[in-house]
Amino acid sequence: MLRAACLLALGAGASAAVAHSEYCGDSIANNYNPTPTYGASLAPWTCTYTYSGCTDPSADNYASYATISTSTCTYTGCNDTFATNFVASATFNNGACTYDKIGCMDTDAANYHVAFTASCGWTPPSPPSPSPSPPPPTTRLATMSIFASIAWS
Repeated sequence: MLRAACLLALGAGASAAVAHSEYCGDSIANNYNPTPTYGASLAPWTCTYTYSGCTDPSADNYASYATISTSTCTYTGCNDTFATNFVASATFNNGACTYDKIGCMDTDAANYHVAFTASCGWTPPSPPSPSPSPPPPTTRLATMSIFASIAWS
C-alpha cells in the first residue's frame, strides 16, 4: 500500500513538471531564439527557414517548399518562333519543335504529296520600277546661248 501511494505521488509530481517550452537554437532560422526561457528544451525540429525558389505549380522546376518566389521558374516547350508548335511561355527548348513540311500542295501537280503542310509556291518579284527621266535643261544655259548668238551676229 505504501508503494502504491509513493507511485501515485511520483506520477502526480511528474505530470506537473512536464509543462516546459521548446525553442529553436539555429541562428539562421526564422524563429531563432537567442535567449530561451529557463528550463526550455532545444528543439531543432521547430526551426523554420526561408526557401527561395519557383512557386508556380505549372513550372517545370516548381518547388513546393519555397516560401519566397523568385524569377527562376522554367517552362519547357518549343521556343522557336518558326515552329508550328511555338509556345510563347517556354523558356527552355525541350526538342519537341515541329515544322511545316514545305512542298507542292497543288493536288493536280505531279510533285504533290499529302504530307506537305506549307506550299513551296514561289511568287516572282515585281518588275523593277523604271529609272527616273533626266532633268530638263536649265533656262540659264539656254539664255546664255541666245545672247552669244546675238553678240556675234
